[in-house]
Amino acid sequence: MAKALVSAVIELLATITDEKTRQLLKLVTGVDEEVENLESNFKAIRCVVEDAEEKQFTNKSVGHWLESLKQVSYDMEDVLDEWKTTYHEFETDLTNEGEEGIYVHIKKKVRLLFSRFPFSHQVVRLHSLAVKVKEINEKLDHIAKEKERYQLATRTEMKQPRRLESTSFVDVSKLHGRDAAKNRIVSMLFGGDHDEDWEPLRATFQQGMPGTRILVTTRKEPVATALGSSRSQMFHLNQLSDEVCWSILSQMAFVGEDDDELAKNLEDIGREIAKKCKGLPLAAKTLGGLLREKKTRNEWQSILNMAVDDRSEKWRLDSPSSSSSTRRAHHLRLRMKEDYEILSADSIIGIEKLRSLVTIGGCELSGEALQKLFKRAKYLRLLDFALLRYFRDSVEVKEIPNEIGKLIHLRYLNLSDSKNLSELPEEICELKNLQYLSLYDCCGLEKLPDGIEKLINLRYLHTWGCWGLKYYPKGIGRLTSLRELDRVIARVGDDSPFTFRVKRNVINHSDEFSIGDLENLDLLHGQLYIWPEGGSVNEEEAKRAKLHKKRHLAKLKLPLLDMYKIDQLIEALNLPPSLGILYDADTTVR
Repeated sequence: MAKALVSAVIELLATITDEKTRQLLKLVTGVDEEVENLESNFKAIRCVVEDAEEKQFTNKSVGHWLESLKQVSYDMEDVLDEWKTTYHEFETDLTNEGEEGIYVHIKKKVRLLFSRFPFSHQVVRLHSLAVKVKEINEKLDHIAKEKERYQLATRTEMKQPRRLESTSFVDVSKLHGRDAAKNRIVSMLFGGDHDEDWEPLRATFQQGMPGTRILVTTRKEPVATALGSSRSQMFHLNQLSDEVCWSILSQMAFVGEDDDELAKNLEDIGREIAKKCKGLPLAAKTLGGLLREKKTRNEWQSILNMAVDDRSEKWRLDSPSSSSSTRRAHHLRLRMKEDYEILSADSIIGIEKLRSLVTIGGCELSGEALQKLFKRAKYLRLLDFALLRYFRDSVEVKEIPNEIGKLIHLRYLNLSDSKNLSELPEEICELKNLQYLSLYDCCGLEKLPDGIEKLINLRYLHTWGCWGLKYYPKGIGRLTSLRELDRVIARVGDDSPFTFRVKRNVINHSDEFSIGDLENLDLLHGQLYIWPEGGSVNEEEAKRAKLHKKRHLAKLKLPLLDMYKIDQLIEALNLPPSLGILYDADTTVR
């Protein structure tokens, strides 16, 4: 986990030291050198992190060192995010005011602002970030020097220790009446807390013949200690390789499947999902089971998207009220009514550093509770209100407060199944780092934000089931990073024949998304459903869509309604032979 986090920070550092953003660094004296020192320190530390992750089980000091490194890495990631956001704001100003060097442009702006006002918000923010960079560099210097104390070895390759094969000669089908005892022992091995529970089990283990050995597997070290094992007798299993995780995942996903072509078609996405398991067999089995009923690339890609961010760190599965360590988690899963009450009561310690929040269960989360959350948990990267939407009720969200616009680090937002959610605040368009927005089955949603074009990094926009939408905003056509757009209402012609005759391309000048606005969305993958709106097809506008350039698009889905109009549209779009066409017979919803 630590190595992945450090590597992610190094990648982010590389993005802010390119030629363009380096001009922004010049505005603050000394920051350029600080960033170079940071990059050098992180690269040196990355070489010894694997050794540290092994030694933390036998040396608590190394574990504390790793925790300090993780915290500094998180802090650095936050600062880099803010830096990139500031740069995008300056870049937008530059685009609006003409082509000139960003450094010259910003200097002009700074002089103008300081001549009129006592301060500038953007310039003050730059200096504030520079101070944070310096503070983080000092902490990282200390961590880098401290690593020498633990004699951490440089690793170029992680060697996987050979694991002894285990077997059993018991015919389980012939055992009866032992389920209660078995369940109790399993429960204890997963983390029994009372010493008196261990006595009968420990006594049983001590009755073996001389020379015999008992192998106990558990996920908790205190369990091994309770059974009388010394540290030298404990063997900590290493994480599985990505290849082994893929083997487990594919075995679960394709069980009973004879179609080799299907497996080959999904293998590339499957291997990416396997990497997200971070060597955890339980994660590979769970995701494999989830993928078993999913047969399309679109569905597999959705599961991959669900596994974004740094979820490889242990999720806190207990209630936040159980212990202070749980309440200080960077990643939190709320699953019971009491959990949501705790969230509403502001009693989660360290919520300011929360990175991921996943909710499970059929509870209603009020706008007031979300408002408190958004004000405090400003470093959230992942916010998922419907992780297990296919298995149980998701959390009901009726209102999204304006404060969501402050979550500038947010990458993943899942609001699926929020059936009573009628609108999204315009402030959501301030989330310039947002990559994934899921609004599946938000059937009460009446409109998308007008400023959606500001979501410059958005890659996945899912709106299937948003039957209350009357139109899609034109700004979607400017989201050139989009990989998935599962559904869109596109104007293909004007309702007024008189307007159509006067101005042939009048539909391109409305506020609604038109078919030609697909022109620059060349990264679209998978399947696209288009509901054609308007009268006769405007051929000029349809050709502007340039669907023949969307080489990653596999299928185009159209409603089975006015076939003359649909045929007109297909002919005007000039579709490539490789693009499959599907017709949807359900025309009761748009």
